[in-house]
Amino acid sequence: MTGINKVILVGRLGKDPQRKVTRDRKEFSVFSMATSKKIKDEERTTWHNVIVWNESTAKYVNSYARTGTLIYVEGEIEVRNYDKDGQTHYVTEVIVGQYNGNVQILKDGVSREESGGERKTKTYREESGGRGAAPHDPLDDEIPFAPEVR
Repeated sequence: MTGINKVILVGRLGKDPQRKVTRDRKEFSVFSMATSKKIKDEERTTWHNVIVWNESTAKYVNSYARTGTLIYVEGEIEVRNYDKDGQTHYVTEVIVGQYNGNVQILKDGVSREESGGERKTKTYREESGGRGAAPHDPLDDEIPFAPEVR
């Protein structure tokens, strides 16, 4: 029997994404994001490490997301371990794979005046030169069972 490993997160970036390059010169992105929930009067924040392996998605994130950006991430959970000074350490990451997963910018973060930068947020269609469809935005879906009104 096979299982399903899927996670969907909506949260804010804790800092600007880091652009990384593999040995064979493919770009990927690494960032942390925060999700939070309220329990009674207390807000609890959870931090998630995310790695985006899809090169075009990574370029999009690296170019247009920054600290405070509200972002949608769809990927898989992966746990890895490593030894350091004789102790085993475990790391849990959300992986947006080469062919599965999705990242979308939902709302821009810090304003240009606050960050001192001149970066302009573009849509996926503008960023890709008008070619191809924009990534599917699950928040823009119509109600699936609503009758069509004529």
